[in-house]
Amino acid sequence: MKKPISIIGSALALALIVYFTTRDSPDTSTTKPQFAKTKRGDMIITLKESGFLNAVDELTIKNEISFNQLNITEVIPNGSYVKEGDFLISLDPEPLEKEKNRIETTIAERTLAVSEARNTLEITQSEVESEVTDAKNGIEFANLDLKKFKSLDKTRQLNEALTEIDIASDNLKFSEQSYLSSVELADKGFETKSKVDQDKLDLTAKEKKLKSVQAHYEILKDFDLHKEHLQLTRELEEAQNKYDRMKKQGENKVQKAYAKLENSEILLSRAEEELGKINQQLALAELRAPIEGYALYPKKRYYQDDKIEKGKTVNRNQTLLRIPDMSHMKVDIDVPEYYISDLSVGQKATITIDSLKDQTFPGVVGNVALLPIQTNSWQKSNVQKYKVEVNIENGILPKTIKPQISAAAEITLDILEDVLSIPIQAVHTVQGAQVVYVRSGINDEYKERKVEIGKIDTNYIQILNGLKEGEEVLISEPAL
Repeated sequence: MKKPISIIGSALALALIVYFTTRDSPDTSTTKPQFAKTKRGDMIITLKESGFLNAVDELTIKNEISFNQLNITEVIPNGSYVKEGDFLISLDPEPLEKEKNRIETTIAERTLAVSEARNTLEITQSEVESEVTDAKNGIEFANLDLKKFKSLDKTRQLNEALTEIDIASDNLKFSEQSYLSSVELADKGFETKSKVDQDKLDLTAKEKKLKSVQAHYEILKDFDLHKEHLQLTRELEEAQNKYDRMKKQGENKVQKAYAKLENSEILLSRAEEELGKINQQLALAELRAPIEGYALYPKKRYYQDDKIEKGKTVNRNQTLLRIPDMSHMKVDIDVPEYYISDLSVGQKATITIDSLKDQTFPGVVGNVALLPIQTNSWQKSNVQKYKVEVNIENGILPKTIKPQISAAAEITLDILEDVLSIPIQAVHTVQGAQVVYVRSGINDEYKERKVEIGKIDTNYIQILNGLKEGEEVLISEPAL
């Protein structure tokens, strides 16, 4: 596979060259120069970094109780192997129990309030029903009174007044006859003058009586009956208005009673929901393993005291334990920035694990961080590093393997076909240029020659220009 070759004048090459040009060396006056031939062939460019074995995915166990400062009462040792359902950690439930007692008291109070509100509603409905019925009956009574007046009372009163007029008129006629008879008899000497005067007074009284009942009839016909009609009509209207008022007032009273009942029921429902939540949280006070695996404490952070142990307090959403998924593992390594441009997801790698000597496992680059690792000011170095994840094929690691053990990943960055290469220690930096010392003649003599280098492997470096295949270069320290 051919791949474009770029000249590397990166910090990596310089660092390696400086290392070999500045390292301590034995006395060259007594050491025989050693040479190596420039050879042509395929060159595999790899990167090897040490790191730690971790799970690609892990289940995080958090404190899901909405209380802060809960004490840990029991916790399993870090790294314990657990099966599904095994005990992990327990938190002190006392604050939850106190809150539960408070809520249960509130529920009892609100249950009583609902009962009272329901009774009040029933009483109000009954009272309103009675008041509205009475008002409705009042309309009926007023309507009957008005109809009775129109059809009976008015005619009766007029007839009675007319009867009184007839009686008064007949009485007047009789008095007139008596008076005339008394006058005629008195003229003949058969009746006394006092009798005549008495009959005259009676006649006058009867005349006044007739005028009185006639006036009463006119007043009754023109005023009193009309007034009574208006009064009865007004009473009917007032009865209708009273019914309307009672109906609206009753609706308002019932609505208020309903609202009070609904509000009491809502408050009770909320308290019951709170009780349900607190019971759920009480169940979370003792946590058990949802899956099988190693239970690990959270990774420590320098700026927080979040140690997991008996007696320690934890806060809401704080991570308590982690259970890695051991079926899918990876090696986390920190890679210097000058390799990042050559790294990509999908590149092949070889994994070695310190505790499994002489065994290798195939891997592939799963993720390359976009940003460098953030470190504290006292940890800063001249070389930025990036987090790189190398995934291991599922199911090939022994089941006894544990997370966070030391491991290394060797990533194949490139395969150069048919290129010239020499041992990396043969290249030196002189006044900013890369040089080699080429053997001249049959003796151990050599001459300095500038070269153009390409990519660098762990042991070899690519030569772009300056050497030919078969030429020998000095790999020991040059004589000063």
